[in-house]
Amino acid sequence: MERPRFPHGRAADPRDITIEKLRADRATLKERLKAATDENELLRVRGQQEKDHFSREYAQVEARLRIANTTLERSRKHVEATILERDVKIDQLQKHVDLQQQLIESYRKQSSTMYSTIIENGTDALKKSMRSSFSRSAIGPNNQVDDDDTSSVHARNDRDSDARVHALEQQVTKLFGQLEDERAEADALAAHVDQQKAVNVKLMKTIKTLKRKLDESSEKSSIEHMLTDLQGRFRKVSLEQEAMSAALQTANDKLARASDEVTTLRSDLAAKEAKLAEASATSTIRDSEIQSLLQKIGKQDHYIADLEADYKTLGTPGLAHVHTSAVHQLKQQVGRKNEELAALELRIKQLEREKTLDTRASPAPDNDDDDNEATAASRLSLTDLDQLYTQALRVEHKAQVIASMAASFDDGGDLNALLHTLDDPVESPVLTSIPEGKQQLLMSLLSAQSTLDMLSDTFACTYAKNLGARCAMQ
Repeated sequence: MERPRFPHGRAADPRDITIEKLRADRATLKERLKAATDENELLRVRGQQEKDHFSREYAQVEARLRIANTTLERSRKHVEATILERDVKIDQLQKHVDLQQQLIESYRKQSSTMYSTIIENGTDALKKSMRSSFSRSAIGPNNQVDDDDTSSVHARNDRDSDARVHALEQQVTKLFGQLEDERAEADALAAHVDQQKAVNVKLMKTIKTLKRKLDESSEKSSIEHMLTDLQGRFRKVSLEQEAMSAALQTANDKLARASDEVTTLRSDLAAKEAKLAEASATSTIRDSEIQSLLQKIGKQDHYIADLEADYKTLGTPGLAHVHTSAVHQLKQQVGRKNEELAALELRIKQLEREKTLDTRASPAPDNDDDDNEATAASRLSLTDLDQLYTQALRVEHKAQVIASMAASFDDGGDLNALLHTLDDPVESPVLTSIPEGKQQLLMSLLSAQSTLDMLSDTFACTYAKNLGARCAMQ
């Protein structure tokens, strides 16, 4: 009768490869988490530095703007005061010129009147002297004494007339001199007024030009544009920094939770490894037990063969004189040995079935019912594998949502909807076999790793864009 033979060695378990890969993924995730934390801290420090620098520049621009407004207001008041002063001075000069014109006209009228009066008086005196000379020549020598008296009177009258004429001539000369002086002064005043008018016209043109420039500068002031631009950029940078800080904080929280879940998976895998080692030890013990049972079965086979030979020997005609009780005893011994052999074969089959179940799935906790041990171990191992697969699907879902949030943040989309879908329940299919569960778990972990790699690249691109925007702004 042939018996199954079991190898003493065990083949390499593919779980060892998966565990090593998970450990490598864990180290990679830790490095990426640390790099993301360092980048977040660097981004926060740079954002604070830029905010402080912008605040200082903003304060300086405000100070310069206040100084420029003060200077502009002072210049405007000075120009208005100068214009008012020039207007008052021009009015005074105009009044003075009008007064001088009136004086000149009055002097001109007065001189004309005096000249006509002097001419009339001189003409009258000349006529009188001519009449007196004619009258003296007509009277003759008889009236010599009278003529002497009359000539003395006429001579005195002529001297008086000459004195008055001379005085009038001096007065006329003086009046003409005053008239010339007044005319010269009036001409000088008129020239000064014209000069002041020209200066006033130039000043008005300058003031209009200055006002136009001031209006243009007030409408298109580079300082105001720069201030408005800086304010807009400051608000934009502040909003971007707040959104980026919130997104990075959320990503860090999600990564921390993912790291915790990975740690939980590690602990579960470590427990499964311990159970697998225990199952391997149990399998080794059972192999040794099976070998010992096979040896016992071999000995029983030899013993049964000997008994069969003895029975055949007892059944020969030459041994018919042996007692019938010995034959009956041999038959009983053969029956007992056959029963023991059947029990040993049943035990071997049970051990083979348990070993097969242990090699297909990880062992479960011990159960008091030995008959249902293999079935309970298979059910619990599938349950544990289903839980691990559900956790892996959650990690994959959250990694995909975080990657979508990063892409939506780069495109300027809304993150609230993605934040609401972050903790949505994940549908996990029911595993029907342990090999299928292993394959699905491995594929889910690989997909989560690929998503995290893409998320790391997205964060790197976002950081590069932000750094370029800051350099362009500076």
